[in-house]
Amino acid sequence: MPTETPVKTSEGGASGRAVKSGVEPPHSTSRKIKDCLLTPPLDCAYTHGMSTALDFSARQNCVCFNLRRVTRAVTQAFDAEIRRHGISSTQGTLLTAIHMVGPTNMADLSDVLGMERTTLLRNLRPLQRDEWVAVESSGPGGRVEISLTAKGRKQIEKLAPAWESAQRAVVDVLGESRWSAILADLDTVAAALKN
Repeated sequence: MPTETPVKTSEGGASGRAVKSGVEPPHSTSRKIKDCLLTPPLDCAYTHGMSTALDFSARQNCVCFNLRRVTRAVTQAFDAEIRRHGISSTQGTLLTAIHMVGPTNMADLSDVLGMERTTLLRNLRPLQRDEWVAVESSGPGGRVEISLTAKGRKQIEKLAPAWESAQRAVVDVLGESRWSAILADLDTVAAALKN
């Protein structure tokens, strides 16, 4: 039975994933986004046998770790594009979600975003302060209604070119068909893990 043999790789070289084969996925260092999306966090690949299946017991293949790492990189890429408009990607995401669903309540928006209500409320405050969203309560314990204001709709229009640029940069790395498949897979995982 073959034993796992660590194969040291150079920076920007091999995959760094613990695999059950010496076959490594392609790697590119042409852009920061591409680096983060395709370069794993560790610099050592373990090989044995002929299978290319990932070793899911290896810590560097942790689903949570890798999704969070890539999410941070994508967030930074979007922030770099839209920060000149005085807004963060988190705020842009909230504006976009409210625009997509239309006037809504706190519970439904929290559900759409997969975000705790207290976190959502905290993130809505700067948007409310800047008069991009209206947040109205029907009294203690009542529903909290959220809607875009005219200023909020204008802000979304101003952000559109920067958002499209960031979106295109990430989709170009993955390819449209691959991103479509990933998006469907992410929806499946989110639905399956939802409590």
